[in-house]
Amino acid sequence: MALVFLLLFLFSLCLLFLPKRLWRYYNLCKAMRKLPVMAPPHWFWGHANFVEFSQSFATKAYAWRTENNIDINCFWLGPFRAFVMLHAPEHFRTVIKNPKSPDAYAMLEPWLGRGLLIENGSRWLRNRRLLTPAFHFDVLKPYVHVYNDCTDILLSKWKRSALNGETVEVYNTINQLTLDVILRCACSHFSSCQEKGKVDPYVDAVLEICNLSVSRFMNPVLAASNDFIYFYLTPQGWRYRRALREAHKHSEKIIKERKAVLMNEGRQERIAKSKLKCLDFLDILLLANKERKDGDGLSDLEIRYEVDTFVFEGYDTTANALTWMLYYLAKYPEIQEKCREEVRDVLRGRNQLDYDDLSKLQYTQCCIKEAMRLNPPVFNIVRSLTEDITIGGYYIPKEADVVIDIGGIHRSPNVWENPLEYNPLRFHPDHAKDRDPFSYVPFSAGPRNCIGQNFAFNEEQVVIASILNKFSLEIRDERIKQQLDFLPLVLLRPAEELHLKLTLLSQ
Repeated sequence: MALVFLLLFLFSLCLLFLPKRLWRYYNLCKAMRKLPVMAPPHWFWGHANFVEFSQSFATKAYAWRTENNIDINCFWLGPFRAFVMLHAPEHFRTVIKNPKSPDAYAMLEPWLGRGLLIENGSRWLRNRRLLTPAFHFDVLKPYVHVYNDCTDILLSKWKRSALNGETVEVYNTINQLTLDVILRCACSHFSSCQEKGKVDPYVDAVLEICNLSVSRFMNPVLAASNDFIYFYLTPQGWRYRRALREAHKHSEKIIKERKAVLMNEGRQERIAKSKLKCLDFLDILLLANKERKDGDGLSDLEIRYEVDTFVFEGYDTTANALTWMLYYLAKYPEIQEKCREEVRDVLRGRNQLDYDDLSKLQYTQCCIKEAMRLNPPVFNIVRSLTEDITIGGYYIPKEADVVIDIGGIHRSPNVWENPLEYNPLRFHPDHAKDRDPFSYVPFSAGPRNCIGQNFAFNEEQVVIASILNKFSLEIRDERIKQQLDFLPLVLLRPAEELHLKLTLLSQ
């Protein structure tokens, strides 16, 4: 009898919710049929067996959109998941206030949890308000000395290579630098990852997680599988769990060490430190739980979510931006030399920049911004619509997932003249003053913009200026000099190693 009641209950639930879901799916299919598509979708795979994460496919898609003047299109991943691609600034402005898509970011949730990157609603707002003091001007200002100290380690390693006539591999060494910086600044943790001279296990784990997350996202079968099936019954899931253990071990060790230090500090010391506004990111997370009486601090698990999120976003995105910046400077010697002249004019014989020097590096800032226009580390973001809207003359139903193609907006010929050309003067104040603010969004925009964008941009200026003051950069491989392909996974990474020939300059 109990089984009969259970079956009747389940059947009743189906009668209540299934028609509603079917109606939504019908509306979605009806709307998607009217949108442009690059190729007809397969009945089961959709475009999953057509889309490739490669420079060649991205170039082909860009050419298709440009030739047909398309700024909105759709693609399917499997029979049930459809995504609307938006390539114009005005479309970004239309959807910017919608929440992040839970489905699109679900593949990263086992790693980053419900941190700032993934969370929505009131919990996101609480966490954002709690963490904002970590990026106050007075907190960021002394970090310039940390940038300098970490960059000096890189310069010493590169100096040895230059004196030996060796090239340097940029991406991995810059990754170690930016990981060193974020761990020191955000967690007061000295990892010695640069001195070890090899790829950090954490960096390897993050790269593995990103690759596997994209692979799962693009596979309709794996994406539809629940976490238990994926993690325990598939080879990909086994690899993901191994990488996940390494990443979480790394963050838990940092939190444990920092918590022990704070427990040994007296309360008055903590209050004095707080008044000086020199608490780092992890201090703020941990002390919020100690000092707040309203129970509105973060749990230990939530602290790990935020540490994982900030360490990942604080080192990998910056490492990618710096790698592309160094590539363009080495590719265009005349721009490199103009940048170096500005840096040396600001330094005036000194070896390190101060915080007040950063505002004087106007041309260097233009060079960084132009590199991030052509190769934004975060090249797209996904929103889930909370209501029916019309975009570009097309009806898009509620709950549809829309992908804001940041890379497409940055290379749109409707926005930028000669969009594929590297031209730092686009960002000269006289040229940028009338530009749509949504046409350049490497740190996103609106309420969900990157909380650490000033931290990252300051770091990039210090690193680039320090390198240019010390070395001349040259690409010896003519093929790479013509084009360094990108690999559009979670972030826009170089598809192959970038080796630079360094010449040590007189001071």
